Amino acid sequence: MATRNINLTDALDRFVAELVASGQYQNASEVVRAGLRALKAEEATRAEIQSALKTSSRIF
Repeated sequence: MATRNINLTDALDRFVAELVASGQYQNASEVVRAGLRALKAEEATRAEIQSALKTSSRIF
């Protein structure tokens, strides 16, 4: 598994700490991976919507 160093704002750092403290995640890496998975899904959805809009605009 690759290792990356990232810088977070104080607000994001507190948010990560809160999620870990809640027990929802075991560590900060899990929080970041979950966030990246969500971003990846959002980007895929956006691409699908854009593709559908392009296809529908060709029909009309």
